[in-house]
Amino acid sequence: MGQTRKTLLATVLAMAPVTVAHAADLGLPPPPPIVEAPCVGCTGPIYLRGFIGAANPVVDGISSELYRYNDFTVVHEDIKSSPLFGVGVGYQFNKWLRFDMTGEYRGKSLFIAQDKYPGGNGTYNRASNSNQGQFLPGTNEYTADIESWVGLWNAYADLGTYFCFTPYVAPVSVSPRSPCSA
Repeated sequence: MGQTRKTLLATVLAMAPVTVAHAADLGLPPPPPIVEAPCVGCTGPIYLRGFIGAANPVVDGISSELYRYNDFTVVHEDIKSSPLFGVGVGYQFNKWLRFDMTGEYRGKSLFIAQDKYPGGNGTYNRASNSNQGQFLPGTNEYTADIESWVGLWNAYADLGTYFCFTPYVAPVSVSPRSPCSA
């Protein structure tokens, strides 16, 4: 064996028992979790609520006094969606029961409708009605901008809170109707 190999082997054998030393301590313990105090005034039974959304009304039909005197046919009826905004204040009576009152603004919504009626001889042909001296067939168009304010008193039965979600039952359902007549 050469001189270099002997020196290298002697160095490796001399260093073999030497290993990296580790300290016995594992560091400082983790700090205790920070518990935030509840905000002052947020734990009482009175609460505020706010909401935004969209109203998507459906036209259930249109009517007019004139519909009794001729054979009117409704050709088109529609009401457009509108935004709604509301605020309210409530009182939580206990863990399961709460009451509130809300005020809501429903923005402008466009209502449009169209009907048609036959001429005096019962047809929609203008020429034949005109030749016979009858009144002519025609159409009516109805438009309106509808906006409203709504106030409600509500009662809720909470069904518990699960993963920060609270389902509830409202025993009364209100379906506002706005009759439209020409």
